[in-house]
Formats: sequence, structure tokens, C-alpha cells
Amino acid sequence: MSEIAVIADEDTVAGFRLAGVSRVLVHSDPARTEGFIREILTMDVGVVVITDAVAAQIRSFLDRLRREKGRVKPIFVEIPDKGGPLEFDDGLQKMIRRVVGTDVALEAR
Repeated sequence: MSEIAVIADEDTVAGFRLAGVSRVLVHSDPARTEGFIREILTMDVGVVVITDAVAAQIRSFLDRLRREKGRVKPIFVEIPDKGGPLEFDDGLQKMIRRVVGTDVALEAR
């Protein structure tokens, strides 16, 4: 079974550790974070949870990984950190727009 890894600020990492996630990195600099991700690519990690603030600092690296042909795992899920989202339009919404070709919205009934 694939594992989950988390890359985030200290408080977010602490929360995920309490939930039982053991593969974690408290982000301190982009080079160290990219090295941690390269290490994760050699393991059975299925999901990498990363805060949007950290992802913004290594955006070009993440974009290169996402463009690699044949790469299915891990999936990178960007979440807001304790300060809230960086922008309204989140990464999942952008991915849906790219795949489907338009925005997808649910209406409240």
C-alpha cells in the first residue's frame, strides 16, 4: 500500500504527524525540499501533500515532474497552510480546467 508524504510548515507537519504520517519534511529551503521529493520518487509514496506556499517556491520543479510522460505516482496535492490559500484559484481547479477544457462547478440545491 502506498504511503503519504507531507511537505509543509512546522505546524502543518505536526498535525499530519499526529494523524500518523511519518514521511514528512518541514520546509526550510527549496533545494532541500527538491531533494526530499527526489528521494520520495524512489519510494512507494502515492500522495505528496504540500502547502501552496511551499509549492510556489518550487513551482518550476513541480511542473517538470507533472509533465513527465508515464509518471502516475506520486500525486501532488496542494493545500493551504495556516495562513490560508495563496490565491482563490487552486491547483485542483486548474488541473480540471486543463483536462476538461472548461471550469467545472457544482451548484447548491
